[in-house]
Amino acid sequence: MYTHLMVKVYEAFGYRWKPVSLPSYLRFNITTKDDSQYVTVYSDIHVNKEIKLGNSWSTEFTHEEIIKDVGCTILSRYGLKLEEPRFA
Repeated sequence: MYTHLMVKVYEAFGYRWKPVSLPSYLRFNITTKDDSQYVTVYSDIHVNKEIKLGNSWSTEFTHEEIIKDVGCTILSRYGLKLEEPRFA
């Protein structure tokens, strides 16, 4: 299970990938079936507790590439804002 995203942040010199922590009630998983990978988002507080995103990726994509690809989709779907991750 993943509890963070990577989103593209534009700055004066270009852009960078920024890690974003998800709220404690939200996480997602990347699963492989045959030659495709899928992302399923799990929420502890929403009516639809488990949502499989409509996209799929070939097994040639790494999990890192998929995490970068779904960042904005998950943020906008759940109305989340960008926040720096807090590491203990």
